[in-house]
Amino acid sequence: MQANRNLNKLTGLPPSTPSLVLLFDIAIASSQLQLPHLHTNSPHLKVLFNISKERTSQPHQTHTLPNLALSSLTAVAASSSQKHGYFIATMAGMPDTAKTLQAHLEGFTNATDLDVKLVDTFRLQLNEESRKAALPIFLPLLTKTLPLTSSPQPLCALLISLLEPIRFSELLTLTTPAEILPTLTFPNAHIQLMGLRLLQKSTASPSEARSLASHPELVAAIVNLSLVASNTDVADLAARTLLELLSIDKVGPGGVGEGLIWRRVFGDKDIYQSFFDNCSWRNKSASMSRAEKTLAQARLLSMIPKMASMNWDIVSRSHFPQVEARFEGEGTLDGLLGFATAMVEMEFDVLMYMTVIEFYSEFLLVGPTLERGTSAGEKIYSTSKGLEYLMANNRHQSTIALYTTPPSEQSDQFTASFLTSRSASYIANYATHFPAHLRESKDLLPKVLKALSTYIPGPSGQGPHSRSLHLLTSLPPSQVLPIVVEIPLAPPHPDYLKTLATILPADEKLYREYLRKNPSFYKKLVEYASVVALKENAQASLRMMKGLAGTEFGLREIVGNTSVMEFLVTVPQRVNIAAGRGGDEGSAFGIAVSRWEVVEVVAKGMAGGGTDFDNARRVWGKVVNERVQGGVYGAGAGGLFSSAGGQVAWEGM
Repeated sequence: MQANRNLNKLTGLPPSTPSLVLLFDIAIASSQLQLPHLHTNSPHLKVLFNISKERTSQPHQTHTLPNLALSSLTAVAASSSQKHGYFIATMAGMPDTAKTLQAHLEGFTNATDLDVKLVDTFRLQLNEESRKAALPIFLPLLTKTLPLTSSPQPLCALLISLLEPIRFSELLTLTTPAEILPTLTFPNAHIQLMGLRLLQKSTASPSEARSLASHPELVAAIVNLSLVASNTDVADLAARTLLELLSIDKVGPGGVGEGLIWRRVFGDKDIYQSFFDNCSWRNKSASMSRAEKTLAQARLLSMIPKMASMNWDIVSRSHFPQVEARFEGEGTLDGLLGFATAMVEMEFDVLMYMTVIEFYSEFLLVGPTLERGTSAGEKIYSTSKGLEYLMANNRHQSTIALYTTPPSEQSDQFTASFLTSRSASYIANYATHFPAHLRESKDLLPKVLKALSTYIPGPSGQGPHSRSLHLLTSLPPSQVLPIVVEIPLAPPHPDYLKTLATILPADEKLYREYLRKNPSFYKKLVEYASVVALKENAQASLRMMKGLAGTEFGLREIVGNTSVMEFLVTVPQRVNIAAGRGGDEGSAFGIAVSRWEVVEVVAKGMAGGGTDFDNARRVWGKVVNERVQGGVYGAGAGGLFSSAGGQVAWEGM
């Protein structure tokens, strides 16, 4: 107690005055003092931090603590050591690079080159115990050095590592929000990332989130960075931190929180208004360029589906009519959700229009209702809050119309060419997850199929419309038969082959019709799978064989086709693969693996195929089993295999 009173008298500060742990002066842990132990929660330590703050604000002066302070510090350290025994302010137990790094940082000036390798080596050598020992020594040194270096990233990484064991609530006993806040506004991405890492600690539990919720300036800074940070990594981390906070603080089904973060974000007028101010074109006061404004809009659109999935009611209703009135006409009746779906000037920005459609595609799956008779893992839904909202606001219909309306009939054909692909992806997502809903929209499916037929196979001389192919695989096979049979098998294209590999094994009727129109189907597959140089074609062809071998009708065709079976059981030539390289060597190995996997599926199918496959087992059983057991390259590349029916010989690839 006497030591505490002496320190209070020396500093003129009350013992409860908090101060940033990062400003803890090196004098406390240097050779001047040699403090044996120090506990982070000690009230005496907070006073020492204030001494440090005052000293570091005058960097060009030399300070020496008077004897009174020295004796007081010794007494405080001894008392803290006996009571807590937490942090050891000596080099004991620390990495062998500690002394070298300490000397390097103590002598650091503006003209000094940071020894990045030394800093990184020390950081990587730290463990749980050595962090405790290093914390009181290196935090003040790092804080002093950060403003002096042009490359703060290694120091920030070390600071984050040192602070790893400390919970956010503990951090608030050592510092104040006012002292954390500058790390979020400092014009350096690495410093901002460090500050966000500190705040991210509050996502560990509802109680930690509660600690942050009581500091609106920190929550406001997170929201602001998630929208307007110039550095993408900073914006991404801020958005992730915000969403993690909302998730851990979720109330209701599946939630364990108290809703304090939700009330802070949506119930604090200034924070809520920041979404509108940063993203609305109606806000003329914000000093943001058009590029910055559209970037903020895109970032908000990426967060809205996740927010709405956690709490639809809060995101979709009005909170501050007096704030939202400033943005009349931007969907304010539906709160932040209505604003987000109406804020983009799509007619003036095709890139943002594409972003909005991608947002719709994700938003479809918000608040889904499982289709009767399906499991959650199937992700087949009868409807969703997102779908109903988009339909009620005509977003669903207008997005689909971008695809079903021929470009020649659209007012802006140039823009339409960009939006068609995004619209096709939206329809594919809708068809995949809401198949019954699509079938019930009787006037919609014929329009989609008609549009598909114009994009597949597409104009001569042009590549396939990949988004339309993806849409094709999302629709019921019985509905797309006339379109699928028109997909060309030759000349080969990986997108066409991948599409066929998805569709044909799923429907026997469609498969039969395609083979009827392409009698050289299997001959072509073997041909394409044999050309290592065209690896995408080869892999797609093998994927098709594997998929068909997994069906009874496809397996019959494969084991009954001598050329296909000879190709499969042939051991490919081994190619020396240069370590760390891809190229033809890597492609050859990948193709060889895929080829062996097809044989494995054939072997399993033959073994469990019943009496119908007796003849196939008699002719191919032994050679297929040997091929499977031999692995990718068998006993020897290009080797011979014998079957019960006689010797079958051929050369490898």
